Amino acid sequence: MSQILTEVTSKFERLNVEDFLSVFSKYSSATKSKITKVEVLQSFYEPESITHNEFIKGNIDEAIKMIPEERKEEANWHRELCRRGIFWQRLRLVKRPLTKYLQWEFETYKVSARYGQRICMIDITDEETAKRFKEAVDFILFDDSAVLVNWYDKKGAFCGGWEVLDKAIIARCKKLADELMSVCIPMAEFEMLHNL
Repeated sequence: MSQILTEVTSKFERLNVEDFLSVFSKYSSATKSKITKVEVLQSFYEPESITHNEFIKGNIDEAIKMIPEERKEEANWHRELCRRGIFWQRLRLVKRPLTKYLQWEFETYKVSARYGQRICMIDITDEETAKRFKEAVDFILFDDSAVLVNWYDKKGAFCGGWEVLDKAIIARCKKLADELMSVCIPMAEFEMLHNL
């Protein structure tokens, strides 16, 4: 477990999914300039996603066709951020070969990118880069003033997380995001480099 996660879990009470989403909504509404999402896990479990389930079953073309409809609510949220001038970036750590989940998620990113989300990849396939970012955890940083740290069960299902207002932890998350930004590449370039 990373030091950030160890500290967060020892200092703060974990929020359930409903409370986490409520706090997320509060911060995204109050954000003035930027939201940064860092994603580390290579596989998640999303049983409620029809497109993910179809993709896993091998119905790839059908799943890809359904993604825009499934992501319609998210698209509305992105549109609103765009109207407010909020910069939304996703920093995705990726280990090759891609898991089945990431293959599907890359398809969903293409829809998110259409609505203004900036999606960048950090390749952690080589041991040196993986070691450099071993402290990384899944989190969302709002204007460098608040952090939500995500929590997933052993299967990779989202279970809520922690609201962090501690300035020292926020500063560490911001520093980590800045370091990731310094080595990331746009998703389209990552796909071209690795023939995805």
